[in-house]
Amino acid sequence: MSNKYFFHKKICFGLALIIFFPNAIFSQTEHMIEEIRPSNRSRTVIAQEVTFTPAHFYLGDDVILHFWLHTLPDEQVESGLYPQQETLLIENIELIRNQTKVYVSIHFKSFAVGTQSLDLYFGDVQVEPIPITTRSLVNEGYDQARDIYPPLLLPKTKFFAITITSILLLGVPLILLIMHVIKQILLFYKKRSMIPYRIFIKSIAQLMRNESQLTDAQYYHQLNQSMRHYLTHQLSLPTLPSATPLEMRRLLMDIFPQESSQKLMQIIQRSDSIRFGGHYAEVGEREADTTFMLSLAKELEISTKEAKR
Repeated sequence: MSNKYFFHKKICFGLALIIFFPNAIFSQTEHMIEEIRPSNRSRTVIAQEVTFTPAHFYLGDDVILHFWLHTLPDEQVESGLYPQQETLLIENIELIRNQTKVYVSIHFKSFAVGTQSLDLYFGDVQVEPIPITTRSLVNEGYDQARDIYPPLLLPKTKFFAITITSILLLGVPLILLIMHVIKQILLFYKKRSMIPYRIFIKSIAQLMRNESQLTDAQYYHQLNQSMRHYLTHQLSLPTLPSATPLEMRRLLMDIFPQESSQKLMQIIQRSDSIRFGGHYAEVGEREADTTFMLSLAKELEISTKEAKR
């Protein structure tokens, strides 16, 4: 209750002063206004080295006006109260005195396009009106205004741009090089896995796994074809696949010893008789013939490697 009482008491006291002592109130107000007006003995000076930060500004921009004034030793220089204009909002004034110079920094915002004058007075010093020019994006156009300020970039945008450019210039060729090397390695292993001897060993291993499911004719047909294919590619004899047993003996007589060559011809003739003559292989004959083919191919592989050394 006490707070409300004092509040109403202050309001009543203020109304009474206005009603019964109007002259005193108005005289005090005029006295406060006189304090922010230049005194009769004020001296007009010209602002030196006037600069704006930024140099070009637009409506509502935060701007700092810098200049300095030449003053006399006995002059009183102070900012005090400063007048406000409808089109110019002064937010702060900083004064720094250095002997006969006073450095002034004024923070303001402009709300009128074009040129307007800023009237300033600091105690005994009145400043010549300073022209302030505010630009307009609408009047100048976007293209012209774009050249005034550099484009705004997000934080670390330059770093990410450099990083991405480096990756594109260095990373992409490196990745392509690695892919090329991997491709060459795969081709090498593919070719290595496709050499005649390896193909022959794989085909014989597959044939032995499926032996129980094959007839004698099927078994010897695959055995004969695997051996012919191996000898054709290992010895570079393109006519060997279609050669008769006699032609094969003539082609291979200088490659294998006579005993091995005769044994090979016997197996091929047995294969033909089983496939085309209706004969059957004896017990253990499949295994013996297959083992001989493997040993013959191994001997040829060893002799070929020794010849290349």
